[in-house]
Amino acid sequence: MIRLASACLITYWLAIFVATHIPSSSMPKLGWSDKVYHIIAFSGLSFLLCWAVPTRLGQRFRQLGVAGGIALAYAGFDEFTQQFIPGRHCDIWDVAADAVGICVGISCYLSCHWLLTQVTWGRRLIASFSR
Repeated sequence: MIRLASACLITYWLAIFVATHIPSSSMPKLGWSDKVYHIIAFSGLSFLLCWAVPTRLGQRFRQLGVAGGIALAYAGFDEFTQQFIPGRHCDIWDVAADAVGICVGISCYLSCHWLLTQVTWGRRLIASFSR
């Protein structure tokens, strides 16, 4: 299960990096605020980080803290490096939107994990991926 989670995480992270480092003139305009894109992108990133970071029984909050910390550090790095891309700039409000997305992603991960552990088919699914 960790290999699948890691593969999904690496693929998604590379996609985010490429998307955020394309010159803004090349990006399609979809009509939403860029903050919505930040929230969506970092929700997915933090969800996948939570899934990929290994945990031991009773260390769930440590896992979430590590995943959230990595995602927030990347948000800062991502914004800093965008200032070197034509048409892009560094914006602290983008990091704030990323932080909101990180909280949403961690909450979604916790909800999915709780749901899967509460139903029989979810426990079987988790056990089959753990082998």
